Amino acid sequence: MPVYSNRFTVQVADERAGLAKQYTEIMSSVSDAEAAATAAAADAADAAASAEAAALSAAFMFDS
Repeated sequence: MPVYSNRFTVQVADERAGLAKQYTEIMSSVSDAEAAATAAAADAADAAASAEAAALSAAFMFDS
């Protein structure tokens, strides 16, 4: 088994730490995007329900 220098070991550890930090930042961004998409979907559902209620109300007024 080869013996590596401390400099190489430190370099690899630094690269792994950097990659771990990037991964954490990416996953945080994904989580934020998912939360925004969920909120937008809920808002769209509310808007659709409001539009449906308005359409039913208008239809009722014209049918009366």
